[in-house]
Formats: sequence, structure tokens, C-alpha cells
Amino acid sequence: MLLLWVGQTDGPWDGQMVRWTVWRWAQALAAVAMAEELRVRAVAARTRVAVVRAMVAAAMEAVARAMVAAVMVMAVAVTAKTKVATAALLAAHTAAQTELVVRAAATKAGAVRATAAAAMVMEAAARALAMELLSALLMELPMALPSVLMRA
Repeated sequence: MLLLWVGQTDGPWDGQMVRWTVWRWAQALAAVAMAEELRVRAVAARTRVAVVRAMVAAAMEAVARAMVAAVMVMAVAVTAKTKVATAALLAAHTAAQTELVVRAAATKAGAVRATAAAAMVMEAAARALAMELLSALLMELPMALPSVLMRA
């Protein structure tokens, strides 16, 4: 599917965009594999160090999900060539950063309730932003659709 997408791109910076996309995709897959390995080690060891490793694995998994989302949004950005797709990429990155902050703060026993409240507020804000960006992208998609169909 990636090769099919690569064949449909055009423009002055598509080669750089393709290299960036492939590099991010490989990085995301490596992060998922490392996260899974750390999770397995944590379950096997059952020590305090293993708990820390499991938390690191969860953080790496969140980063990997953000990278995969970034690759998908970049594919839309190249196809539709809209500024809205770039804004959606920033929203995905913000959501991943929020998740990492919440997981890191949740490890401190005294701040769990405050962290949960902050997480709910940040999650609501991220969802509102994502919905707004999605609706804006859907508004601009019909304008870009004819050029995409002409390439197919």
C-alpha cells in the first residue's frame, strides 16, 4: 500500500516526504516491538524495576501510536495538499504528549487524583480540537478530491 501511495505523489518535496514517512513508519514499528519486549520482561521479573520498565513500555507504545497516526495524516497531507492535515498532525502529536504526561504523573502516588482530573480536561480539549480539525478537513476534501481521482 505504501508503494502504491508513493507512486501517486507529485510535487517538489515528495521525495523528502516519502523518506520521512518511511523513516517514521520504521521507527514506530521498532518502538512497538521494544514496548512489547519490555512488557514481557516486566511480567516475567515481577520486580520494582520491571514496573518501571512496563511504564516505559507504555510510554513508548503511546509514542509509536502517535507516529503511526502521524504517518497516516502525512499521507492525507500529500494527497489533499491542505493545511488542515498538518494541523491534524499537530493534534495527534498533542494527544500523544498528553497521554505521556498523564502516565508519568500517575506514578506519583500523591498526585493521582489531580492527574486524573487534569487528564480528563486535557482529553476533552484534545477531542474537541480533533473534531474541529476533522470537520475542517472534511470540508476541504471535496475540493481536493477531483485531483486525487484524476491521478488514480
